[in-house]
Amino acid sequence: MAQNLMVWLTERRVVLEERAAQLRKQLADTEAEVARLGAAEVVYQQYQEEDAEAGHPDAAAWQQALEEATGGRPAVPRPEPSASC
Repeated sequence: MAQNLMVWLTERRVVLEERAAQLRKQLADTEAEVARLGAAEVVYQQYQEEDAEAGHPDAAAWQQALEEATGGRPAVPRPEPSASC
């Protein structure tokens, strides 16, 4: 019986080690995607601000198309108008 228990313990450890390795890879992949999306949001927001500052008439159309593509939610929250303006 002790031999069977040792075999089971070893097999179970190996299975869990493999699962942990897979989960670490999935986590690393997810974190990398989150970082890429964060960078894309910053770039898009900068582009949108520059586009609006330049007075391009398509800025609103770009925002509307983006909201439609994301299910009606803005990809980048619109800045609230400041009370001082």
